[in-house]
Amino acid sequence: MTELETKISNVTVFRDGARVTRTGQTNLAAGAQKLLISGVTAWAKEDSFRVKGKGPATISSIDVRRMETVYEPMEDKKQLIAQLKRLESNRMTITDEIEMHTSRLTYLNGMMGEFASTFGMVYAADEAEISQLTEIDNASSKMIAQTKKKLRDLNDELKDIDDQIQVLRQNLGVIESRRRTETFYEVEVSLEASKAGAIELEVTYQCNGAGWVPTYDIDLLPKVAKIRRIAI
Repeated sequence: MTELETKISNVTVFRDGARVTRTGQTNLAAGAQKLLISGVTAWAKEDSFRVKGKGPATISSIDVRRMETVYEPMEDKKQLIAQLKRLESNRMTITDEIEMHTSRLTYLNGMMGEFASTFGMVYAADEAEISQLTEIDNASSKMIAQTKKKLRDLNDELKDIDDQIQVLRQNLGVIESRRRTETFYEVEVSLEASKAGAIELEVTYQCNGAGWVPTYDIDLLPKVAKIRRIAI
């Protein structure tokens, strides 16, 4: 298949659309040939395409296809995506640690509450020395303080990771916003060339999204009226 380069050779604008003609030339060998005309605007009406030509060839069929091309941004997203996955994995680990230490803190506080409620009875029953009870209280308070500090550190680390994740997602969003899809039509023309030679094809189609509106500028003077027509 040979790609035929065409240029717009004529445009007629109507009130509710336009008729566009594209023209291209090429040399063909004798026999069955196929030419591809690409890059026709997506505003074209698919059922309006007509093809005619000049030269030693007969057009046997045309096939009109609506195509899409995706243009990816130049920046490489793989590194950013890998960083994002690593941070999300770390975040999950920290979240599990926070949950574990929160449960531990709940347990320690419950244990301290129970200890406080039974401290007097144990001491009154002379079942423990005051030094032993004080030692238990100090050890429990120390564990609670350590657990609270660990939770503060983990929450700070979690906030830092969340900030990094937010920045990475914003950067990925900026890159993704540069990704675009272009829609266009291409026309495949099948011909039978009776002999080698130059041929010229003319592709005509109707377009939406074009039009004009008539306006009038009228000057009314004594015994004279001037009308000026304007097409917008």
